[in-house]
Amino acid sequence: MNVVVEIKAALEMHQALKSVRLTGSRHRGNPVATPDWDFETHVTDCPTLARDVPGIVTPLQSLSQMWDVHSGYPCYCFIPRGTGNVDFLFLDHHQEIAPPWTVNQESLAAIDSHF
Repeated sequence: MNVVVEIKAALEMHQALKSVRLTGSRHRGNPVATPDWDFETHVTDCPTLARDVPGIVTPLQSLSQMWDVHSGYPCYCFIPRGTGNVDFLFLDHHQEIAPPWTVNQESLAAIDSHF
């Protein structure tokens, strides 16, 4: 799997996307030990793309996928089969950071998904 090509191709078909580019340690040429792919995305309509992102990544056979509610900007995280963690960073948008979880029966699924 060529992560950069496949992910950019999947996202670029969406009408709300203005641009997407590899960023972070892989872009700088000094990737960390754990496979991590960060993509800076700029969009015209964040709510529409946010609604559609889970379906966009479905063909990449994700082992796990979720919105990170503990970030100051929208960040969609997923793990495609055969590679490491992928993050879509919507840096030109803001979101309220969710409070820390209260560990209970109802929150276990969200906590498990996050980690």
